[in-house]
Amino acid sequence: MGRPSINILFKKLAQTIATRSANGIAVLIIKDDTDKTFNTITYSDAKDIETSKFTAENKGYIEDVFKGGVKKVIISRVDIAAATPVVTAVNNIGNQYYNWIGIAKGTTADQTKLVELVKTMPKVSAVVYKSAADHETIVNFTNAKVTPKGKAEITGDKYIPRILGLVCGCPLTESTTYKIAEDLESVIEPADVDAAVDGGEFVLYNDEGVVRVARGVNSLVTLGETKYQDMKKITIMDTLTMIRRDVLTMFKEHYVGQFKNSYDNQIIFFVGVQEYLEQLSADEILDKDSQNVVSVNVTKQRAELMKLYPEAAEWTEQKIKNNTVGSNVYPITNIKVNDAMEDLEFDVLN
Repeated sequence: MGRPSINILFKKLAQTIATRSANGIAVLIIKDDTDKTFNTITYSDAKDIETSKFTAENKGYIEDVFKGGVKKVIISRVDIAAATPVVTAVNNIGNQYYNWIGIAKGTTADQTKLVELVKTMPKVSAVVYKSAADHETIVNFTNAKVTPKGKAEITGDKYIPRILGLVCGCPLTESTTYKIAEDLESVIEPADVDAAVDGGEFVLYNDEGVVRVARGVNSLVTLGETKYQDMKKITIMDTLTMIRRDVLTMFKEHYVGQFKNSYDNQIIFFVGVQEYLEQLSADEILDKDSQNVVSVNVTKQRAELMKLYPEAAEWTEQKIKNNTVGSNVYPITNIKVNDAMEDLEFDVLN
């Protein structure tokens, strides 16, 4: 396929990213022995949930996810007595596309295992309960108890499906900060809401008759060379995750096997990515002052070439670019997501 085609496809992805982000796909893990004839099932509307397949409690959890405005909910059902419920549930999902995952009424061990697995899944984020993950793709909900309107108080772990739907259904053009949980009457707040937020906790608080999200943060606390302050924000990480997913999908579906890995052909791909980013800037998903220049990560490619040719340490930048490394492509770009400057580095491997 020629250069114009890949550019057009990239532009179409950019033009639909806000809509796609507002209609996220959530995976909800449930433990249920009501109907063991299936492991996974997908719903596009709460009214389609079959009462015969779930306990009343689990059916309610699925309905809670839909309250966030998600496009689909994929249910991964495991037996109540399953030895490794989270591992089994994730394996059941396989390679299905989804954005966020959480578990209904999970134990502490379940939450810990989900954190462990999602940290190895770069295209997926998770909502967990009281699990200090310290990671940019894990949201740690910690309110001890919440009171739904017209119902009895429940423990916070039972509210995970509702938080899952909230973050999964939030578009990139918005934030969950100060969002009102219209289904709640009140919550038990942490002793110090601000301190909890600073500690990477996603918490709700009581505000003049309504319940609000204190701030849309994930569990990231420890910052460093590749971990920045703004990476604590869910909306920032959602944007970067969507961009990374789109770029990798385009590479896999419309580049691999259709182009030889020469520098000239890499430029074809880079230009497509660059125009995609420029469209995101025009739509104000990225800052309009972003340069969006996509090029070879010379430092990384030089390091790889030096394993084969020690003299590559002295090669010019252009010579490094011209000497590709097997089937590997190493793009790098600098983008500004809203108020956050991020160096997005994505390694694309054949």
